[in-house]
Amino acid sequence: MNLQKNQMALIFIALALFAIMGTIYFVSTTNAPSPSKENSSIATVHIDPSVEGYRGDGGGITREMSVFLKNETISPESSSSCQLTGPLRTDSLVTSTDSNITASAQYTLYKEEFNSTYDSSHDYYLVWMKAAGSSMLGIPENNSRITELRAGIILEQVSDRITDWSPYTDTSGPAVPHEETVRMGRCGILSETYTLEQGSTGVISLSPGSSNTTADFIIRWGGELNGTQVIVGGTEIQVPKNAGYNYTVVLGVNGTNVRE
Repeated sequence: MNLQKNQMALIFIALALFAIMGTIYFVSTTNAPSPSKENSSIATVHIDPSVEGYRGDGGGITREMSVFLKNETISPESSSSCQLTGPLRTDSLVTSTDSNITASAQYTLYKEEFNSTYDSSHDYYLVWMKAAGSSMLGIPENNSRITELRAGIILEQVSDRITDWSPYTDTSGPAVPHEETVRMGRCGILSETYTLEQGSTGVISLSPGSSNTTADFIIRWGGELNGTQVIVGGTEIQVPKNAGYNYTVVLGVNGTNVRE
């Protein structure tokens, strides 16, 4: 019982850190403007094998935003020592600060099947995530700006680890807009190309996990854009053999809402 309480406390601490720029909203949100006119909204949902694929508020990457994501591919690994299986599930979130600043995200889970000589004590999963934030709603007088977009996962068991991730480094140039490609995987290569319209992307939070802390991996874009920006990332999860997966997916967006 005490262990469960400690685990829950660690998760709440991680969520508090994720929300340091704003207020946490658990899927269904209400928002109040800040004096600086920059508002923040966050959506989260728990994922485990007992939870059916989640689609918050009809979520997923919206059709309008999907045009900014390109060339998603899965290349199987030629080695007989491992195999990428799935997708096992796809979950999605949407959130907004108001009717002008919106965000949506999609999280797809795969399993990496290694032979027993590699690691007989653990299972490995791969979570591929992509998110899009937008201030474009076709309103001519709309001068809103998206200023930050965040997407990631928080593991819920102290026994679980993050063992690989992508992207590894921040990206902000050499010129914008330009295309970026994110790749990862050991049993198969997942890759996707997106356009960095302006600003910079990278990893805002990464904790592999330990016996005292739960792991997390959160990617971020930051800038000031009247338009749509997407981010892409992935992470490998190590869990005890046959323990299954338990994590929370998170999506956050910041923006200003100004009408000229």
